[in-house]
Amino acid sequence: MVKAKRVILFGAGASFGSGAVYPSPPPLSADLFDELRAAYPAAWGRIPQEKRSSFVPNFEPGMKMIFESGSHDSTALLRALAHYFTQFRANHGNAYVRLLEHLEGHGVLPGILFSSLNYECVLETAARHYGFPLVSYFDHEATTKDAIAVWKIHGSCNFLPNSVVGGAGVVSFAANAVSWDGAARLVDPSEARRFIEASAFYPAMAVFMEGKPIQSNPSLVRNLQQRWATAVRGAECVGIIGVAPNVADAHLWQPLAETNARIVVIGDKSAYSKWADEHRGSKETNIVGSKFDAALSAFAKAIAA
Repeated sequence: MVKAKRVILFGAGASFGSGAVYPSPPPLSADLFDELRAAYPAAWGRIPQEKRSSFVPNFEPGMKMIFESGSHDSTALLRALAHYFTQFRANHGNAYVRLLEHLEGHGVLPGILFSSLNYECVLETAARHYGFPLVSYFDHEATTKDAIAVWKIHGSCNFLPNSVVGGAGVVSFAANAVSWDGAARLVDPSEARRFIEASAFYPAMAVFMEGKPIQSNPSLVRNLQQRWATAVRGAECVGIIGVAPNVADAHLWQPLAETNARIVVIGDKSAYSKWADEHRGSKETNIVGSKFDAALSAFAKAIAA
């Protein structure tokens, strides 16, 4: 079990607002459907435009419709979604890099457990820009001078399944009907692209819908979620950047509500104030700003306090 005084959680709003990302910052939920239709005309482009309202402004209801349909096309759509997220990487000047610099300046970077809901690897590539030689995805240890601890509790586009083999166009199945488990290979996102293009199976990623069901390597992802919940409940301070409160995702918001830790937030003030009033009682929840780039200095200072 990881003993971490400080836990930080990043969501889509963090990577979107982190600035210097190649080829561009990953889109938020409201723009993801249109991006996928343009990038994958043979998969996402086949969904009629009149279905757009199911995905915009919230992608999750549309994804739920696809997942629960029982169509074999659903697996190709999930593979394309994973493939899409492999392209993003941080450049110099990225806000993640600058946050690491600020945390180091306050003397608290070693010992932090970083976590992310994002399928892309912007945080990890930012950590390499900063100078971390290793990313530790599963170890029972918080960040050290040699490795940054990043727990991706919804999975990641670069967690490739080891237990199943089948060629794209050869093996066909409905995404909600088939699950596989076992160990995963941790690879560079560029290698993940090649795997996804060739395989009928997709990386260990929770389905991007309410409840976040997991069909690919569920034991691996659920174990991370359980360990994360324990770490959050035992922390002294929890930071949150770019995650909208959504109590339907109980695996996240129940431990965040229950922890006695100070919570420091970069996010929507009205949404977090409402959530804290309803679920945190008198426990401290400090919203230091709404934009990652603008508020990262104040965030780092509050985390270190």
